[in-house]
Amino acid sequence: MAWNSQPLIEEARFKARSISSWELATFMPHDEPLRTDVLLEEVWRLRQATLMGLMLRLSESQPQLYKESDLAGSLESFLKLSPTQRRQLTEYPPFRIWLRQAADISATSSVNAVSGSFDKINKLKVFSRLVTEFDEVRKDTLNLGEMGRRICVTRFAVDPLIAEVAPPSYYFPNEERQRELEAGTAYHLSFFGDVLKVALDQIKNTWLSAFVDFTKFVRQIIHVTDAEFRSCSADRYAGIIFLSADDESLIDLEESLIHEYGHQILYNVMEIDPLFASAPARRFTLPWSGSERDFYGYFHAFYIYILLVHYFERVKGRPKKDQKKAFDRLSHILKGLIQALPELEAYDAYTPRGQQLFENLQRDIYELRARHKDAL
Repeated sequence: MAWNSQPLIEEARFKARSISSWELATFMPHDEPLRTDVLLEEVWRLRQATLMGLMLRLSESQPQLYKESDLAGSLESFLKLSPTQRRQLTEYPPFRIWLRQAADISATSSVNAVSGSFDKINKLKVFSRLVTEFDEVRKDTLNLGEMGRRICVTRFAVDPLIAEVAPPSYYFPNEERQRELEAGTAYHLSFFGDVLKVALDQIKNTWLSAFVDFTKFVRQIIHVTDAEFRSCSADRYAGIIFLSADDESLIDLEESLIHEYGHQILYNVMEIDPLFASAPARRFTLPWSGSERDFYGYFHAFYIYILLVHYFERVKGRPKKDQKKAFDRLSHILKGLIQALPELEAYDAYTPRGQQLFENLQRDIYELRARHKDAL
């Protein structure tokens, strides 16, 4: 197969003209100018370039594995897609999972080409399935997005790649257990979808730019009725949010959605730059909950709680109970952010971009503190 160099040319041109600057950027919806589109453009082009490099590396170093996995045919199908379709595929969560697994195979195959070759072939063949199936899979779900963006809402019907990497966050039950859970659940998935629509409408009315960005970063919401958590997400299945039935009110569900969407922003930011050159071995006590986290988790919490303060300060015109909850949450979160600042500031191993992002977040907290003195 003749290599199509157009995607790599597109990548080079984009880098040459990119206006992506980290100066004053938090990548949250209140940035002026907004950096979301530039960030996501960089990320999808990086994934495309990673795929092209992976294919080239495997075709040269492991031609037999490349041939038996039918990667040439799969790549040809990928390259026939329009740029918009290629971007949609790279933003499809199972694709990102597969790309990481394939990169691991590429890194180890040259060392040991024989061991586990059957499993490697089967894993690499998944690319063909993703190229041919992803658009149909996206259609066969509830559509909660706007402007052509889709957010899939599912319960147990997930791609095998998602079920494979979900643990320890969540273990998908077998079919018998699924039937038991369905029988014991008071409402069907369609009802949960209706509740989500209402919560997203509230987010839309409260902070339009956050709603729009939510539909850019979140590709799938999985409803897990037997989970012990309110909500969950992880870098290994970026683009996906797990939600349980533990939110007590609509505004709690809004908080869960904004919280997990904040993780998605950072997953994409850290795909471009890891932000930390190294991380302290120590554990940190979160000032908001008393839970312990490593530095990665501490920074994520710090980032997300800034986003939540920006959300809660925009909650207006709600019933008194909801307004009080929003103010109380804003007050509690902001106090914790101010408490967390010295520890995060003392960390001296940020990457240059990581340091810039922290300083931008620090500046944001100073402005929030000045704006909400009544909450402190």
